[in-house]
Amino acid sequence: MADLVVLGFRAESTAQIALDAIDLLESEGLVSLEDLALVTRRENGHIDVKHAHHRVAKGATAGAAAGVVVGALAAIPVFGLAVGAAAGAALNKIGHIGVDERMVERMAGALPPGAGHVLMMVKTADDAKVVERLAPYEPHLVVTTLPDERVAELRRLLDGTGIRRR
Repeated sequence: MADLVVLGFRAESTAQIALDAIDLLESEGLVSLEDLALVTRRENGHIDVKHAHHRVAKGATAGAAAGVVVGALAAIPVFGLAVGAAAGAALNKIGHIGVDERMVERMAGALPPGAGHVLMMVKTADDAKVVERLAPYEPHLVVTTLPDERVAELRRLLDGTGIRRR
C-alpha cells in the first residue's frame, strides 16, 4: 500500500527540478513510487498537471521483454516484441492506481500563483537520504497519509536540514 506525500515549492520551476530529482532518487533505489505528479499554478492562474509518463514506458519495456520471450518460442521475436510492448503499456495505464484526480484538483486549488506541488504515492523510501537530496529545493510538507510515527520522523528530518515547514 502506498502513502500520499505532497511537497510544496515556492516556484513552479523549483517544483519541476525537484520532480526530476525524485525521479533520479527512484532510479537509484532510494524511493519506490506508485505514482508521481507535478501540479503548478502559473502566475496567470492557469493550472498545469503533469503525470510522470515514464510509468507507462516501464510497463511497455516489461511487456516488450516478455513479448520477445513469447515471440522467440513462436519463432517470431519481432512480432512478440511489438505485441508485448503494446500490451505492457496498456496494462500499466489501465492498472494505474496512483494519485487520485480529485486530490490533484484540491491541491491545485490551494496553490498560490507561481508555485508548485509534487504529489507522490510512496511505497518505500529512505526518508533521511530523500530529505537530504531534496533540501536544496526547500520543500514543505503539504499533506501526507503516512502513519503518525513516520510523519514525526519526517518532520524531525525536515527540521534538521533547515527545510521549512508550513
